Amino acid sequence: MTTVKLSHPVALGPQVYADLTFRKIKLGDMPAVIRAGSLADLDDIVSLVARLADVPLEVACAIDPEDIAPVLTAMTAHISQHMPKGI
Repeated sequence: MTTVKLSHPVALGPQVYADLTFRKIKLGDMPAVIRAGSLADLDDIVSLVARLADVPLEVACAIDPEDIAPVLTAMTAHISQHMPKGI
């Protein structure tokens, strides 16, 4: 798993998300990973952040602009390390 600390935590109701931890990639995630990898749609990338970090979509949408690059860099490295080879 890969964890990235947010410079600007995101609050959703009483829950505050100070970091995101990307979980192990599963077979059901692969279509979303491939869609997001095409960079065709930013919505696919935001959805993938929420999916792999197991947070509500609203949290991924509320990530501060200063945290976008670190989050996407961490997620990209996580995907590269954990995707099956040859896909």
